[in-house]
Amino acid sequence: MRPTQSIRLVTMNGVFVYVLVVLFGTGSWVTLNGLWVELPLLVPHLPEGWTLPSYLNVIIQVANIGPIGIALLFHFAKEKVNDKCVIYLLLSFGCVAALFLMFFWKTTSLIAGDFHSSGLFILVFVLAIVCCSASVVFLPFMALFKKHYITAFFIGQGMSGLLPSVVALAQGVGSMTCENVTSSDENQNVTDYVLIPVYHTPFFSVEQFIFFLFSTTLVCLISFTLLNTLSCCKREYTSTCRDKGITEDDVYIETEDNQLSQRKPEDDLRAMTPISLAGFLILNLLINVIANGCLPPVQTYSCLPYGTDIYHWSVTLSNIANPMACFVAFVFPVVSQRIIYGVTTAGFATASYILYTASSSPTPAFPDIGPTLVVLTWVFTTTLLTFAKVSIATLFLNEGKDALRMYGIGSQSGSTLGAIIMYILINVIGKFENAEPCPS
Repeated sequence: MRPTQSIRLVTMNGVFVYVLVVLFGTGSWVTLNGLWVELPLLVPHLPEGWTLPSYLNVIIQVANIGPIGIALLFHFAKEKVNDKCVIYLLLSFGCVAALFLMFFWKTTSLIAGDFHSSGLFILVFVLAIVCCSASVVFLPFMALFKKHYITAFFIGQGMSGLLPSVVALAQGVGSMTCENVTSSDENQNVTDYVLIPVYHTPFFSVEQFIFFLFSTTLVCLISFTLLNTLSCCKREYTSTCRDKGITEDDVYIETEDNQLSQRKPEDDLRAMTPISLAGFLILNLLINVIANGCLPPVQTYSCLPYGTDIYHWSVTLSNIANPMACFVAFVFPVVSQRIIYGVTTAGFATASYILYTASSSPTPAFPDIGPTLVVLTWVFTTTLLTFAKVSIATLFLNEGKDALRMYGIGSQSGSTLGAIIMYILINVIGKFENAEPCPS
């Protein structure tokens, strides 16, 4: 499909519906992404200190019992389970948990002799079940819509990382200066000068930031309700769905021209063979092992050796690159399996450089060109792997709702596997060493 045709289709078939799908996708991971960027303001008030991220990472992985349970429910009781009801339930729990988080994130309890952030942990567990389950139930719902709307959903997922980052930057998260502090040893008559980080007061509170996360989740719920009920939205369902009265049966997507004979052989848009399907399932799992499991925990190790400004630039620009890659995948759709494998290989190559810089911490790799190189590498890696994920999802969309559910399960399984690997490397083996924010 030519780029102009793709843009014309969205214009003719409803910008309003496209925006609703983006908003629906935005709510999928916005709460957890928001809490990660807010960590510099959470840590000083909680007893875990900077071990808090490792606690949250374990809680999020335990929350994968949610999508596992949902997947089993759909497998053994498919006729009795409705995708839409599950989504309503998940988003409602997400709104309630985000609202409670505003009031109880500082609540602590004495557990095993130590104080822990019980309020935060319980509510993050609920939010994690909602976010982790999004891949299993949100994508199959998108199979009801015409093909080009799947990209809008992935743009929304990218925005779930970008929006909290922009709000956090406006809040002043991580804004700091290094100040000289003098320490004297009167016994040995020695004076030391030490640089310590002094964090600036944020422009608005943690509670107000969490209210933003709650509002975004509520907008996601409202958008889903409109997509599910408005007649103008149902007109954007595939003709297969409309003919079936918009049932929850498996959906197979038609092409825009509705003529199978007009497909070009090189487009590879035909039904995938079992071998191709299995190959892309494994590729999708590996992409998520790297993109969602391995890279996020090492971003501080990779970037902080070059300074806090480089770290914030890499976080912000890579979050911008995510929805931009989704938009590029929409304007220039790629369905060639060879190209998808090639893009993924390039993404793995750039990701390997990120892991190299992280393993070199606290010593910066290539001090002269390193700062620019590490930021560009993060942007390119995010762009390439996101583009590959969206392209694979487009192929699976043509195979129906069950294929999209397998895609979602593979995505979450890969993220979990990568997170477990990095937890062992960081917290058990101690492979990575963080750089000081104010090196002497």
